[in-house]
Amino acid sequence: MGAAYLTELELTSRPLRIAAAPVHSLLMALRDAAGAERAATPESWRRVIRARLAPSDYEVLAPLSTPRPTLIPSALVPFPEPGTQTIKDGIEQLVAAEDALAAEIEDCRQHGGAGDWTRAARDPHDWVRGLALALSRAWTGFVPIWRMRQEQLAAEAERVASASRQRSHLHVLDGLIPCGHTARDRWSLEWPGSEDVRLDMPAEGITLVPLVSGSRASIVDVRGTTVRLIGYPLRADRYDTEPTLEALLGAPRARVLRELDRPASNNRLAAALQTVPSAATHHVSALVQAGLAVRDRSSGRLLVRRTGRGDALVALYEPAPARR
Repeated sequence: MGAAYLTELELTSRPLRIAAAPVHSLLMALRDAAGAERAATPESWRRVIRARLAPSDYEVLAPLSTPRPTLIPSALVPFPEPGTQTIKDGIEQLVAAEDALAAEIEDCRQHGGAGDWTRAARDPHDWVRGLALALSRAWTGFVPIWRMRQEQLAAEAERVASASRQRSHLHVLDGLIPCGHTARDRWSLEWPGSEDVRLDMPAEGITLVPLVSGSRASIVDVRGTTVRLIGYPLRADRYDTEPTLEALLGAPRARVLRELDRPASNNRLAAALQTVPSAATHHVSALVQAGLAVRDRSSGRLLVRRTGRGDALVALYEPAPARR
């Protein structure tokens, strides 16, 4: 096994860019939910995705559901612009690249290690549309998980931007993904073949995509010898154990969501949290933004209640809650 590498001098000649792209995270989690289990996506997340899938989705996902790392067509990794990409834009970008899919599937098959691409190779247009439908269905379960990670994603964007300004590229890339390693003045990537290969960078720099997924999730998009994109686990240390509702939402918001087993006033929620009403309002707003709660004035006073999505999330993490 050879290595492909970038020197520190080459790395620091270009900025590091970062993009929050939900379709990449969803693809990793969906692949694990369909049976790959390579990214170490928490089982509770896989369950909520599987609950949304149709039987036909598993056939579509077959080439991605391999138990070991494999090449996949670059067309399946939509390239995001820096900043935040919506799930709609990501899926549309994936579908728009379907014309390039057939040739890339054949390349993957020739290099070996690919999954079963028979159906996809037979009709790439039909297959990629089936994948788009599977992603859309999975997103209905995954969206609260993604939305509740927005503060972490924003903090990660600032961390990478700061490191890029300080030309600390090697520090950012060190240990970022399992197949990438930093030694002395270079970052190296495991590479098929026996010879070492010197990599190139795009003129605009490498784009980093933090993945809201399991601790072993990774994506490396290399075109020829040019590293375009690296997807890596967001704060991988948080995924070492099966997550709780507190790990997903934070302790105060998890407490609020549990309290909403019946409609509650903001004052009651503040009392449950043993905090001031303004703090309770802040946590309620975050839950409302994530689609887990709504504010309701239909009774003549302002109450907060859980949505169906909020009920499902509590049931997912706590299948048998205590009755009051």
